[in-house]
Amino acid sequence: MGLINIYIKWLKKHHPKVLQFKLDKCNCKPNNALKVQILKKIYALINVIRKWFKIKYDSMNPFDIWFKKNPTILEFLQESYDENIDILKFNQNLKRDIEEYFYFKSDRYKRNKFVVTLLLSLKFHMKEKSS
Repeated sequence: MGLINIYIKWLKKHHPKVLQFKLDKCNCKPNNALKVQILKKIYALINVIRKWFKIKYDSMNPFDIWFKKNPTILEFLQESYDENIDILKFNQNLKRDIEEYFYFKSDRYKRNKFVVTLLLSLKFHMKEKSS
């Protein structure tokens, strides 16, 4: 809470008008560090619950919206994964970890993008070395 206290004190001294408005992340006026921390966590939890129930929630990440509107993106990620996962055959432990990571249920979309990016990068660089 130290940084939030410093931030609030700085705002009080240099920009007191800012304290009249609610912060987006906690939906409260930033006049007390403990209140900001608690409400920030509650607000984040509400967003997680809304996301879990597929209700509109606050997020700066557009991927969830894109995936929801265009399921072919997920199909493409799956196909790219299936086509390229064997590039990791040189290290079975790494391959197993990446497979586990790709199919992990929590926050799956970010993992799909990361894994496919990793596999395509490896494919590119391994092909470049063999040339």
